[in-house]
Amino acid sequence: MAKGMFMGPALGGADLDFGDPESIQAAMDAFNALSFEERKALTDPQIAASFGGDGLGAALDSTGADLPLTPSPDPLTVTEQAVAAPFLAQIERVRAHLGRGVKLTATGNPKLIDAKVLMELFNTDDRWEYTIGDWTHTTRSANDLPHMLYLLDVAIAAGAFESNGRTLKPASGWDVLDPLQQCEQLLNCALDMGAVSRGVEPRYANGRPSFFDACYELLDDGALHLIVPAFVVGQVETEVVVDHATDVVAGELGRFWPEMVDGAIFDESVERDVERGLDLFTRLGMIGREDQVEVPDRYSGEMRLRGGTVIMEDLGRHLLASLLSTLGYVVHTPRDLAGLSAGEVVAVLAAGLGDVEPAEVWEAWSRDRDPADNVDELLEVLSASTSTPERLAVMALLQQVPGDVYRRVESVIDGPYGAYALIALDSNDSLVGDLTVDSEGMFEEEPFDMPGELDLSPTLLTDGRPIYEVMASLPPEVALAPLVDMLWAEMDLDPESLIEHVVSLDGDSEASGNGEGPGAFTGMLDDLWRVRSPETAELLEFVGANHPVKATAKAARKALQRHRSASHGSEN
Repeated sequence: MAKGMFMGPALGGADLDFGDPESIQAAMDAFNALSFEERKALTDPQIAASFGGDGLGAALDSTGADLPLTPSPDPLTVTEQAVAAPFLAQIERVRAHLGRGVKLTATGNPKLIDAKVLMELFNTDDRWEYTIGDWTHTTRSANDLPHMLYLLDVAIAAGAFESNGRTLKPASGWDVLDPLQQCEQLLNCALDMGAVSRGVEPRYANGRPSFFDACYELLDDGALHLIVPAFVVGQVETEVVVDHATDVVAGELGRFWPEMVDGAIFDESVERDVERGLDLFTRLGMIGREDQVEVPDRYSGEMRLRGGTVIMEDLGRHLLASLLSTLGYVVHTPRDLAGLSAGEVVAVLAAGLGDVEPAEVWEAWSRDRDPADNVDELLEVLSASTSTPERLAVMALLQQVPGDVYRRVESVIDGPYGAYALIALDSNDSLVGDLTVDSEGMFEEEPFDMPGELDLSPTLLTDGRPIYEVMASLPPEVALAPLVDMLWAEMDLDPESLIEHVVSLDGDSEASGNGEGPGAFTGMLDDLWRVRSPETAELLEFVGANHPVKATAKAARKALQRHRSASHGSEN
């Protein structure tokens, strides 16, 4: 953004020499003489490039503009959350206070007595009176309450109030809109006026904006980017959002104000700015905040709520879905899947596996399709898959197959992907047989809660055999393939969790080293190496380097050597 601010004059036709201060001053004077719309047109391309390329979008760990599959908001919940939005309730209280209208000052602002009431009704963080050292500030006009004026201006622009410069009163057309439409109007107007700067006019010195105004503009244009991670994964720690925003501001503005982008004061300033943006989204019911703590303000000593977790609400998903597309993001929801092929559905689900319920994906995808065709196509994708996320996505979708076509999955149980099919079959409650047997064995443990369970029930196949029995008869390289994929996926998602998990599979972590024999996972290493996939080597190498039990780590390294030897054809 800062680069765009300085490039704007050059783009506007000025003869700009960056090595000549007089040339820069002349260019800035020419640029400032342009209309607001002309200045905006010149700077916006650079702003957009900053955020869409190396700006907030990239800093927030986005893997690109194509977002993973995200849940569809529930329409009923969206409506309920819109009705309960705090901003709407605050606006209604202000409308009640205004009655038929109140007179404004000569500058068009609320009078002092009304300004104090509006500040309280909007529940802003403006301060009516505060002391810093020996100096005490007392509010003398509404201009001393910028956050109240911002919310009031947003509500006026959205149609909740009307003002002719002399009188402020409730607008008659506001009640015609339903709560969801009101929230949409308020959000759009709030973003236009600056979710972070809150309408504060920029101050120029020698043709150059102040550092804090540049920071405001940067964060205003990136306000929606702040909550993209919560949109994708449901919730995110506020600290993470603040850290990313701080990195972006330092990177973008540090080239021009290197002395300003370091130290506690800078960090606290960005945090306050981010909190203002999050406050707006909270007022609109788009996000929830949990586990916040009270922190004293550096200057006033007043306690402010900070930190905690940002939680994306269904209303937020609804309002953001279309807006994010204007920022270059592509949003996928299960409702978009109806016309896709099995391969396309699997690819989308694999990119966001764990973020949405596979049942929701299956329902949306198969709404106008023959479920039997879906099963056949998924099995074809499984047989051609070379990706762990894709195999796990297929298995997750196969678990949603309705009972009347579920038996089609049995067609692949004798092939190289038979274990995936057996686990999917085992998950269907409608197929559980009457046979009660002891299913004790190496598949009794459940690796983690991504699709499929290896604690198999006595579900019967068409020929009467229980699934656990068929699984036990499969070659180890086939039977253990889903386990490798599951553990590899856990390692990729959370390496520390993977180590904790494989340790727990062994039960007593000392079991493999005290003469009592190997634990469940350590025992599997005798056969796990046979699974012929790149993920096998990565998993064994990681366990061998990080497992806290020496005997298990050594067994994993030995299994890795056997796997590599087998891959080169020297052992089978």
